[in-house]
Amino acid sequence: MKNLRTSVNNWFDKLNGQWRAMPVKKQHRCTLLLFSVYALLSIIVLVNVCYDVAKPGNTIRIEHIENPVIRQDKPPVSPQDSITTTLENKKYGRQ
Repeated sequence: MKNLRTSVNNWFDKLNGQWRAMPVKKQHRCTLLLFSVYALLSIIVLVNVCYDVAKPGNTIRIEHIENPVIRQDKPPVSPQDSITTTLENKKYGRQ
């Protein structure tokens, strides 16, 4: 684990050195390019969401959340918590 951390730190140090060695104008261009790509992806996602919502026949079904543990076709499963059972038995004096 320590070797992995050391290698990752060395890799980041190398990248940081390369970034600092780059001229400021090129750093500005790279930052602007990354921001432009991020903004373009955000706009694409927003347009896609608006398109999906605007489709006719889009309905949302609102239902109650059912407990997945309790099933109608099988009998309920007994809890496997032995600590609670042991403490309850000692509390009421049962063995």
